[in-house]
Amino acid sequence: MPITRNVSEFSFAIEITTDEMSGANSPIHQGGFVIFDPEREPAHGDCVLVSVDDGHPVFRQLQISGEHHYLKPLNPQYPVIETSGNYHHHGTAVQFTTDIKL
Repeated sequence: MPITRNVSEFSFAIEITTDEMSGANSPIHQGGFVIFDPEREPAHGDCVLVSVDDGHPVFRQLQISGEHHYLKPLNPQYPVIETSGNYHHHGTAVQFTTDIKL
């Protein structure tokens, strides 16, 4: 898979199989691939792949407000996950790629 960003050697891609990060203004949609860099520190507004309390990985936008961290889906049909920063960071999204379907 071609990557046009500088990423670490540990970067990986996953196929998007749900609509949790699809929204009216989101370039992310089912069937595309997101490239994650596990060595890129997440910051407010970044899209991240993290595991929370149940250990299940989720792909969300990180929102930080003081001591509170929120994992926000770009699709408003899904709930925001509130965490105090207790999550395992698998990677920060650096690129989305998809095939053009005509």
